[in-house]
Amino acid sequence: MSRRATAILLVAVAVLFAGGIAELLRMRFSRGDVFPVYSTYRADPLGTRALYESLEIVPGARVQRWLRDVEKLPRPFRGTLVFAGMQRRQWEAMPPADAARLDMLVREGARLAVTFTAGFEKRELRRLRDSQRDSDDDPGTFDLLAPPARMDAYKSKKSRAKKSDEAGDEDDGEDDNENGGEDSDETEANEAKGKKGKSPPKPVDLGKKWGAKITLRRVDPGEDGKLPAALRVAGAATPHDWPATLDWLSEYYFDTTAADTTTTTAATTTTAAVAATATDTTAGWRTLYAREARPVLIERRLGAGSIVLASDSFFLSNEALQRARATPLLAWLVGTPAGLVVFDESHLGMEEDTGVAALARRYGLGGAACMMALFAALWIWRRMALFVPPAPDSAQDETGYDSTAGLEALLRRSVPRPQLAAMCVAEWRKTAGESDAARVDKALAAIGKNTPPAEIHNTLRQALRKR
Repeated sequence: MSRRATAILLVAVAVLFAGGIAELLRMRFSRGDVFPVYSTYRADPLGTRALYESLEIVPGARVQRWLRDVEKLPRPFRGTLVFAGMQRRQWEAMPPADAARLDMLVREGARLAVTFTAGFEKRELRRLRDSQRDSDDDPGTFDLLAPPARMDAYKSKKSRAKKSDEAGDEDDGEDDNENGGEDSDETEANEAKGKKGKSPPKPVDLGKKWGAKITLRRVDPGEDGKLPAALRVAGAATPHDWPATLDWLSEYYFDTTAADTTTTTAATTTTAAVAATATDTTAGWRTLYAREARPVLIERRLGAGSIVLASDSFFLSNEALQRARATPLLAWLVGTPAGLVVFDESHLGMEEDTGVAALARRYGLGGAACMMALFAALWIWRRMALFVPPAPDSAQDETGYDSTAGLEALLRRSVPRPQLAAMCVAEWRKTAGESDAARVDKALAAIGKNTPPAEIHNTLRQALRKR
């Protein structure tokens, strides 16, 4: 095989290899499982991309993703803010600047919809993990209880909680998880105070501030191994086309009876209490869906805006939109059909790149960057290799002789010194004119026989110059 054919083959193999890598990356990112759970970039069952793209095709609706800090949300905001897959510890330990911005936006007319990742009592969480390992043997089966078992493997960059894999003690009851990690938050605050030398800003619990404390209470699964569904509350003035039941995968619920208190009591709520929350309560919340007489989907008017809290995010997921779609409920959740809907991704750890490369892409400077890279490559090439081939090395540097050394050596061997002048004159006469030859003859007659060749040469030159 010739060198040219070999080079062509190597180039073809390199192109095929690069194309294969690009296709693998495209397939991976198109599936979306590299993104956090309940992200609008995720296209598998655990994402919310289907809901996002569905709202994009609604006439008059505007849908956006927010990839910056919550405190940078614009004012005034006229639309719906959706926080899907919010972690409980993020909600109960929110930075003061973010909490103040959300409270201000809601009071000025924004609609805030927050859905939480599923939470479980430790013994139930261990059972779900065991059932998930069994269901993984059948790739064609996707258990409704599987998403919460997978969620605890994801750790958000902004989450202040440390991941815990402890299975829990069998004797621990409901109070084991009632504080929701307050001890760990206090420990982290003390560590930060010791490192920086001053007390950090105290985090804000928006649930406590707005009178809806998120609480964990164990729910026993049914005979089929699934948790009971959430039921629409009668008398809550909900539209008749809302589904009567919703698949609910979380053991979280909301306690709206302990507004603005320092502690929350996990007492059992009766059916009469839930019916009372369907109307205005002291905190202003109304229960829309409940499970075992505990509120799991609630709404409240605050100032000119409104707040919607859901203890589970499954009904927003891609799987729920395929298997148990609740279109009227989703339309109500995002507000008016024709309006602005913003899905926050920052609480999931998705942040916008604000570097030079991101600004260049935003303002269409990709071509200019490529030209600068090309010029830089040419400059480096010019510094490394000359465009004009260098002159060959001189022989004088190697041998110590000049260009006439060979002629001198030949004359020394062939012509005796006394005959050198006569032989040079004889060779010169072959091309000289008659007048010049006469002057040379006259000059030679005046020169002695023992005159050196150099002196004879100078004398003849002087004679030829005289005209």
